[in-house]
Amino acid sequence: MNEVIKVENKIGTGLELVSHTEQNPLITKIGRQIWGILEGKKRDIYDIGRLLSQAKNTFIAHGQFIPWIKETFGDELPYSTVWNYMKMYETFEGKPEMIQC
Repeated sequence: MNEVIKVENKIGTGLELVSHTEQNPLITKIGRQIWGILEGKKRDIYDIGRLLSQAKNTFIAHGQFIPWIKETFGDELPYSTVWNYMKMYETFEGKPEMIQC
């Protein structure tokens, strides 16, 4: 037996959500859409990491990378995120199949 969850949306009409145990075509479609977005995001992070690594290793003088990040991206791209993006690129460099969903 499937559990049905009632949810009120902002318009006030009731929505019924069926639990994940039912093989509902709509929920399957939503899952596929999420996977598609994730695949794109992983590719974007990989590409950003590649560009950041290229900037750091090729064009920016020693000791100037963090100041360049702060000047270029401000609070929108903190250094911890920059480091994670570059680490992802370094980890999967030459292995594009590994970043596919």
